[in-house]
Amino acid sequence: MRNDRRRLAVLTAIIVTLVFSLAAGATAGPVVLSANVTCDNQFYFYVSSSPTAQGTLVDSGTDFQVDYPATVNLTSGTWYLQFVGINTGPYSASNPGALLGSFSLSGIGATFSNGTQSLVTNTTDWVVSKNGFGVSTYTPTSYGTNGVGPWGTIAGISSSAQWIWDSNPDYLATDLYFTTTLTVLPEPAAPWFWVGLGIVLFASSATRTRARTRI
Repeated sequence: MRNDRRRLAVLTAIIVTLVFSLAAGATAGPVVLSANVTCDNQFYFYVSSSPTAQGTLVDSGTDFQVDYPATVNLTSGTWYLQFVGINTGPYSASNPGALLGSFSLSGIGATFSNGTQSLVTNTTDWVVSKNGFGVSTYTPTSYGTNGVGPWGTIAGISSSAQWIWDSNPDYLATDLYFTTTLTVLPEPAAPWFWVGLGIVLFASSATRTRARTRI
């Protein structure tokens, strides 16, 4: 009888430790946003919790032939990926501006506006503005996927990513502001607690039953 109680105590301690470890693991791992981006000619990349306020600077670049990789850890909430695109001139029909990028999410409960964990620059999931983030937005124009001229193929960026810009390809009047969204849902630890509690109660009941049978 005494040995059964000791075994029950040890089993309970092991299960409780396992349950709390699982619960901690369900909430401890952050969602990671991975980005591979370039722009003709220059860009600034921000992540914001507001559709209209410029967020935290993540990365920038000045060479459209280079893939600029970046990663960001995200907590739960709605996030806005923001890009300022700059066509530095001189003004000419052969000096187009364009933004190109591919993005991915790792982690539970995180999706882009397209409902998946993968996104590219396109005319469906992005908006652009001449006046600022989230202000008088409109649909950008696509000038073809990664590999099209005059830019060629940018290694590291998805082949399905589109070069997007204003409908005027050599738009120079001001910066352009590109935005898309993603959502990170909180991962509740409560289900692990109830599952673990059920296991503990079941184990306790089974041990007491065996002990009574032996008496």
